[in-house]
Amino acid sequence: MTGVTASLVVLALGMSGDGSYWAVLPGVLLWGTSAGLAFPPLFVSVSTGVAPDQQGVASALASTSQYLGSAVGLAALVAVASAGLEPDATPDAVVAGLRLAGWMAAAVTLIGVSLAAAILRPSRTAPQQQATSA
Repeated sequence: MTGVTASLVVLALGMSGDGSYWAVLPGVLLWGTSAGLAFPPLFVSVSTGVAPDQQGVASALASTSQYLGSAVGLAALVAVASAGLEPDATPDAVVAGLRLAGWMAAAVTLIGVSLAAAILRPSRTAPQQQATSA
């Protein structure tokens, strides 16, 4: 997820009104690589500890959550990108909105990284509890 955050920053920095695809290609490649590395472990973790007869339900719930989150997230980013744009907006105004949406996406992803790190931080009391219970 940290790589996805970095890719969103690189994408936002690469956008310009007169830019080319080559300017955003590094961000696209970084996002594809980062997301490609992040999604498989996510789906493995969804099915970990689930009874074999419930694996399909767990997988379907994870997929549905991913698609729903993507749709809502994209709608929010489009709203941010297009807020205040006039029908005859200049390319620079459109790029400014897209860049703001990119920064917002990076910020939200960074918050997700922070929450995941806080939740997944190993407990320091766990080894002591195991030693005392043995």
